[in-house]
Parts: sequence; C-alpha cells; structure tokens
Amino acid sequence: MNKIFWEKVKIKEKINFSKEIIGFWLITENIGKNSKMGQFIHIKINENSNLLLRRPFSIADVKDSEIFFIFRIVGKGTFLLSKLNKNDEIDILGPLGKAIEIPEEKDILIFGGGLGIAPLYLLSKTLIENKKNLFVILGAKNYEELILKEKFENLNLNKLIFCTEDGSYGIKGKVTDGIPQLIEKREFKIAYVSGPLEMLRKIKLMLEKRIKIYGFLEERMGCGVGLCACCAVPKIDGTYIHLCEEGPCLLLEEILL
Repeated sequence: MNKIFWEKVKIKEKINFSKEIIGFWLITENIGKNSKMGQFIHIKINENSNLLLRRPFSIADVKDSEIFFIFRIVGKGTFLLSKLNKNDEIDILGPLGKAIEIPEEKDILIFGGGLGIAPLYLLSKTLIENKKNLFVILGAKNYEELILKEKFENLNLNKLIFCTEDGSYGIKGKVTDGIPQLIEKREFKIAYVSGPLEMLRKIKLMLEKRIKIYGFLEERMGCGVGLCACCAVPKIDGTYIHLCEEGPCLLLEEILL
C-alpha cells in the first residue's frame, strides 16, 4: 500500500489558463517526492466552509518536492479554491490512488480531452524518461482550453496532434476525429485515455478489439482511501472496484462504462 501523507502546504504559483481553468504549484514536504504517474491528491477546500468532503485532483506534474494540479471552476468548492493565491495554505492528503506501472510496450498511444489532459503530462514525461515512443492527441473545446500545450510540445514526442471543436487550433473536431491520422499504418498494442466519459466510451468502441486501453475515470469520493465505497465503479463481471484504491487509471475492457 502507498504511504499517504497529510500536509498543509503553501501555494508557490497560481496559473490562470482561462477564466474557469486554474493551476496551482504546491510546495510539499513528502507528497511530491512520493508521487507517481496516475496518482491524485485529496484537498480540503476551506476550514470555514460547510463543505465537509475533500475534493480529488489529478497530479499533472511533479518537480522535486513540488506538485502541480489543474481544476475547472464548476461549483462552490472549486470556486472557493480559485480564490486562493500565492503563499496561501492548502490542506491535502496524498499521494492517493494506484500508480501506473511502466508498460512493456515500446510504442504507446495517448489521448487527452479537456481537463483530462492534466494527468497525461506526468504520464508522458515519465514514459519518455523510460525510453518509450509516444503518439499523442490532445483536444479541447477551443484554443484557450487546450491546457499544457507548450509543455507537451517541449517533450520528445514521436507525434503530437491537437484538436479543437471550434477549429481555433489544429484539427477541427474532437479527439476521436484525429485518431485515424495518428495511427496510420502503425500497429499499437496499448493506449492511455483521459477525458470526458463519452470520449472514453467512443475510443473503447473504436479500438478495444485491437488495443489494450487504460482510461482515467472520475467519481465522487468521500474518504479517498477505500473505506466509504463512494467511488465504487462497476466491472463487466458484476463486481465493483474502488476507484480511489485501484484507480483512477483502469483497464477499460474490465469496466462497465
């Protein structure tokens, strides 16, 4: 079992990607240096609010003892979080979830849509450090929401394709529209997908008979450590799996989407 740390940490940097999308670099003592690709942190929003449950956020990047995460303002919790600034404190648990193991395959597909792009950066960076060949498609509604574009461009990727639904950058359309161009005549055996549920479903239908697909899933979480069963995900065989313990990245052929 992963060692979990509880820390009150300071915000080192706040990045405004858009009016609704914000990123924080946090200075940690133990969480950063123990975090691996695929894991997440659990944040207590505000001591003075009536929001009792923590919120889970994917770890987008790690640099020594610092961690980076990105969120969209969608409700009261993320709205309160967005009001924090440099040097403010955040109460976090982490790293949580099951770290992704380095696959044996040399050539790897990566598909990211919207805010789902966030955890794929640490994944991509780690896989490249382990001498893997990456073929990547990233998509968003528009250019403004195409987060981490420059960071992905600075990685040593074999191929990188961007898609925007409004056509403001790259291919006009969704991530799935760029798949034929990315795959071409090359044979792949493994893919990692992160984004809206409908995107995961469509990619599973398109590729699962040819490729082993791992998807980042999202569920509401209570404890984040497998005790409350709030994040139980149904499997094809009729059983359930705790996303906070065995996920958030799971083999999609085993999951009932």
